Amino acid sequence: MQSMDFHQLFTIIKFGFIQEIRYKHSHKGKNRSYRTFIYMLIVYIFSGLMMGSFCARIGDSFSAAFFSSALFMILIGNFILLEFPTLITGPEDFSFYSSLPVTSSTYFFAKVFTMLLFVCIFSLCYSISGAVFLFLYTGKFVVIILFLYSHFISGIITALFIINLYGLLLKLFPLESIRKFSVFLNFSLFFLFYSVYFLLFHFFRQDVQLFKIEIVPLFLFFPNTWGSSLFILDKGVLPGISSLLSLLAPFFLLYSSRQIISMDFAEKIAEQSVAGGKKKKEKKDRRLFLFGNTFEEKVIARLIKVNFKYDIQFKLSILTIIPLTILYFLIVLLIYRGSLENPFTPAGIAGFPRTLFLYAAVGFFPFYIKSALTYSQQADASWVFFTTPYNRVKLILATRKFVFVFFLLPYFSFFIILYIMMAGVIIPILMHFLVVGILSFIQMCIFLFFMAEIPFSKKPQRGRRLLHLAARMAISILLPVPLFLFVMFIYPHPFFFWILVACLFIIAVIVEIAGRKKARGRLNREEFLY
Repeated sequence: MQSMDFHQLFTIIKFGFIQEIRYKHSHKGKNRSYRTFIYMLIVYIFSGLMMGSFCARIGDSFSAAFFSSALFMILIGNFILLEFPTLITGPEDFSFYSSLPVTSSTYFFAKVFTMLLFVCIFSLCYSISGAVFLFLYTGKFVVIILFLYSHFISGIITALFIINLYGLLLKLFPLESIRKFSVFLNFSLFFLFYSVYFLLFHFFRQDVQLFKIEIVPLFLFFPNTWGSSLFILDKGVLPGISSLLSLLAPFFLLYSSRQIISMDFAEKIAEQSVAGGKKKKEKKDRRLFLFGNTFEEKVIARLIKVNFKYDIQFKLSILTIIPLTILYFLIVLLIYRGSLENPFTPAGIAGFPRTLFLYAAVGFFPFYIKSALTYSQQADASWVFFTTPYNRVKLILATRKFVFVFFLLPYFSFFIILYIMMAGVIIPILMHFLVVGILSFIQMCIFLFFMAEIPFSKKPQRGRRLLHLAARMAISILLPVPLFLFVMFIYPHPFFFWILVACLFIIAVIVEIAGRKKARGRLNREEFLY
């Protein structure tokens, strides 16, 4: 490597860090500055606080650090390196730095330091709560240092491993395939984190002793063990070997990544990016043109169909709801020992609270779809919506109609059929899902109109998936909570049930009218800024 220029080093670090954490609204031109980044830190702190309560109850420092570091590695892999892909060498690096007198050593250390800075910030936010809880439990200040170290070293190893994996895959596969794989990995890690987090806390409530573990040779293959082993150095040779790996692995991974974090590698990626891949001949799908009669409906149907076919990120955003629903269903049946019964009978009313978790998936589905339909890597092409004389509110209406026909209707049909098969009745289940459907419609109106956005018109924001995960967890209670109250207090009285349906219908009409007015004013004020 060439000699390093420290002035360039600090300039690139400062520029890179600011670029990663700032976000500019693409249409209104408002600079949101560091707001999204601050929200991300809050989410990490809150997640760490939940994990900290786990660490406090488990008591054993090694076990607490082992499980907490494992979840943090999933979180780092999903929400930092895949949310912040420019921390790894990319084609944009070559186009920007190739014309500047930046040495290879300066580029390498600037990238590495920026990555370490991000990992350090997020590991601190996530692990500080657990460290404090363990300190209060043990009374030893050294526990704080060791706990923070175990998370920091686990994050660094995860980051460097993904960088090396990225470089290895690029030597074997084209860039477009790697991008598809990275998106698939992103959603896989999201699903894994979400599942493990829930199951961990559920079984933890059953038996704390299940999570007090002893180190065995097999644990040497798990990087989260390496930093955690510092808590048990006095228990033989195995913890010593594990702790030594925590010191050697980052240097080994850093050394092996020197060819990936380089301008030469960035140039190769840029060439692949320009070359692109083979374009498939698109077949016309006449079924979509039967979707609606208006111009807006046909346009939105075509747009969603094309994005679903070619945009792997959008496709996985939609399809992720399937395994998530299956997970919720298994949790209700196998863990909560719930059953899908007639909610108008005493047995169905008594057992309904055990099935509420299943309605959480239904509750955040409208928000989930709205988010997927708003953000796209091809948002630059949305200029056409701001230059043609069409009715933007009708476009939102067409989006809602498409979501209802092609997403919500099949989704609710699945639930209705499942309920009928398990409950053995038809009319009461249809009555129940009439209420569920109206509640979902009200939610959809709120998301689509009061937070109205042109479809596929916004660039994905840094940390957006993490923030939306937190939002989904909060929003998912908006449907189960009122539904629980309705089933417990109104369903036993048929007369009041139909009054409830009438009131919900009136609320839906009011929300629809108010939402259209709100959306019209918001959409008319928006402009496209490149």
